Amino acid sequence: MIDLLPIIFIIGIIFVLISGGIHKISEGYIGLYWRGGALMTGYSEPGFQLMIPFITNFAQVQVTVETDLVEEIPVNIIKI
Repeated sequence: MIDLLPIIFIIGIIFVLISGGIHKISEGYIGLYWRGGALMTGYSEPGFQLMIPFITNFAQVQVTVETDLVEEIPVNIIKI
């Protein structure tokens, strides 16, 4: 009979690596990556991306213009 423990262990390791390496970059953002604390060249477009888990870190950076509307700003006018 085949010992299933090593096969289950290998499948588990592969699952952890794949699930930890898949991430999503949202629309209007780009993905920047660091490996070993150093910023890597290039960037990722929006969508699902892959990276090496536990070695590579990423951050989303907004590249679209965001407009905020500010209403009712209190103003104190002092006459001299």
